[in-house]
Amino acid sequence: MRFYTRPANPLLLLLALERFHPQGFVVLAIGLAYCLFGLWGSPLLLEPLFYLGFVLLLPLSALVLWVINLAAISTCFWIGESDPVFSMTGKLTDMSRYPLDLFPKLATMIFMALPLAGTVWWPCQALLRSASLPLTVLGMAVLAVICVGLLNGMWQRGMRRYAGAGG
Repeated sequence: MRFYTRPANPLLLLLALERFHPQGFVVLAIGLAYCLFGLWGSPLLLEPLFYLGFVLLLPLSALVLWVINLAAISTCFWIGESDPVFSMTGKLTDMSRYPLDLFPKLATMIFMALPLAGTVWWPCQALLRSASLPLTVLGMAVLAVICVGLLNGMWQRGMRRYAGAGG
């Protein structure tokens, strides 16, 4: 597969090699059910702008989360074993589901410095009307573009290091 897709971007190659797992639909359905349960009886469900924001912010959040996970995995180019980094990233991602106001100031700053706040907290702030929806969508789009660019650069530098060490 590697030789046939050699001209392709390595990130696109990684996506092509990903396997489909039907469990993702179950997780998505449960997550949407939790959202509906949490907002049941809320006047937000009557506003079309809520659904527009949800449809726009969900793929941007998924893209940011995907980039964070791929960046954690691609640390294997420098440290050899990416499992501990990937495990730590998973735990941090789980923690980012909670309101950042619950954490001490240092932890909140870490979540803001890493793009973890863009996976759940910023979109929720916009959907619950604590922040401007258009600005949050724009900010999430910019964050997603920056994250993909940084990941692409990290991946290319890692591939050069890997190719240089092996040959």
